Amino acid sequence: MKKRLLIALAVVLSLSIAGCSKSEKKAGLTNKDIIGIWQCTAALESMDSYSKFYEEAKDIYNETYSSVPNVLTLEKSGKASYYILDYQYYGKWKLKGKTVTFTVEDSKSVVEGANDLLPAGSTIKFKIDKKNMSITREFEPRGVFVYERNH
Repeated sequence: MKKRLLIALAVVLSLSIAGCSKSEKKAGLTNKDIIGIWQCTAALESMDSYSKFYEEAKDIYNETYSSVPNVLTLEKSGKASYYILDYQYYGKWKLKGKTVTFTVEDSKSVVEGANDLLPAGSTIKFKIDKKNMSITREFEPRGVFVYERNH
């Protein structure tokens, strides 16, 4: 009886380990951990300023830009949308390690005549900060948007 129980336990354990990819095991993240709506809560000058000035940047961003769309939505189906300022992007997302890669399939602007939209096939990278349970996106020339899950 003990032998059967040990064999059954070994089978269940090996199946659960086999179900995770190497990048998920290494990062400790799965798609389930990041599915949802992520609202931008801060804009910082650089990743270096994240730990020092995040709370201050969060207050300033919310006071100044809370009415401006800057939202990332990651769906269970693998579809995604990203609204940033006057731009709306639609596409698919993938998690690899601690990086979410958003691949643009379609885009539009709420400003007529905008010609600086990212074309289909473009990718946008987001980094996951598991410690603070946030997602970051670096933008040019040197800056970082910080997103928190909107519950």
